[in-house]
Amino acid sequence: MDIETPGRENGVFRLFIERMNGEAVSLDDCSKISPVVSDWLDTLDSFSFKYRLEVSSPGLDRSIRRWDHIARFIGSRVKVSTGTALAGRRRFTGILQSVDEEKEIFVLIDDEKNEFEIRRDNVKKMHVIYEGKI
Repeated sequence: MDIETPGRENGVFRLFIERMNGEAVSLDDCSKISPVVSDWLDTLDSFSFKYRLEVSSPGLDRSIRRWDHIARFIGSRVKVSTGTALAGRRRFTGILQSVDEEKEIFVLIDDEKNEFEIRRDNVKKMHVIYEGKI
């Protein structure tokens, strides 16, 4: 599960849901969860402005926002934006080769076979690139 909170009036509160067994999330799943989440948010009264609630699956080109989710995408094609440049670049696209949990780094190999070690704390954005297979 992942959440994006609204930053302003009429913003969108997004809740991305996934099944524990890895199966696809259906529209019915989202429809069942939405009123439950809506009622729960109403009890919190967290926002002083109006917002819209959106419940969905992360999609095929899903963002990778949590460090503990990265390892399951080893072998997948990913796109990464970094905060500081590596080899003069801040944007990388390639295959996620490995993850070192202890050192908090991962290795990405780009299309030219260049290898980049990217630190966890240098990642601004990261998402999987859908290539026609799940």
